[in-house]
Amino acid sequence: MNELEGRTAVLTGAGKTTGIAFAAAQAFGRAGAKIVLADVIDAGESIAALTDQGIEAISVECDVSTADGAAHLKQRVEARFGGCDILVHAATLFLIAPIEEITPQDWHRVVGVNLDAMYYLTHAFVGGMKERGWGRIIPISSNSYYVGSGNRVHYVSSKAALIGFTRGLAREVGRSGITVNAIVPGVVDTVRDQDPNAPRDIRFVGRDVYEIVREQQCIDMTLRPDHFIGPFMFLATDASAAMTGQAMLIDGGWSHIG
Repeated sequence: MNELEGRTAVLTGAGKTTGIAFAAAQAFGRAGAKIVLADVIDAGESIAALTDQGIEAISVECDVSTADGAAHLKQRVEARFGGCDILVHAATLFLIAPIEEITPQDWHRVVGVNLDAMYYLTHAFVGGMKERGWGRIIPISSNSYYVGSGNRVHYVSSKAALIGFTRGLAREVGRSGITVNAIVPGVVDTVRDQDPNAPRDIRFVGRDVYEIVREQQCIDMTLRPDHFIGPFMFLATDASAAMTGQAMLIDGGWSHIG
């Protein structure tokens, strides 16, 4: 079914083929949407993977944590496709440090990518959504705002703020046919999903981080990007037309236990 035929989806953080944003881009493209990938890195590999599947897609190299970067993205999107119907902000900056070692520069870098960019992107595209009477805005938060996570208070704060952004914006734009719902992932294995032999990250915990995460979850499984395809499709289509201002926790039940 081409549920998204005639729609254009703009996704940040999908420059690599290993994350949940790329999984969403594939799903949207297979459903008929035109795809725009915005990232600070060259997204050539991702674009090739999409076009090989017959999906119409372009990439825009830009820094959406700045007003100029978001404005450049808007110009490219409107010139090629006319506007943005579905906006997914998945670009994330994640730094680990105790609070006394977090510099003001680090704080603003993390908040800039994770939160400020959401404002700049929405500011750029929401007007067009209002004109067309339809839009889907999907911020990507993190369950760290719910369960708490030490040595990354800048990250946790920025992801928590996205929930406030989601709720406030939903109130503001709902009568314009626009829904705003956040996806809230737990820890997702974006490496071994592609390469089962990839090394396990034991730098901070002394053993496989995914084992530790599974112990925190109701469900004994490691989350993969493809686990998010169903939620993304639900939120991006008319299936979710009656839902807005919500935070969809997808973390194997970790938040339920926490």
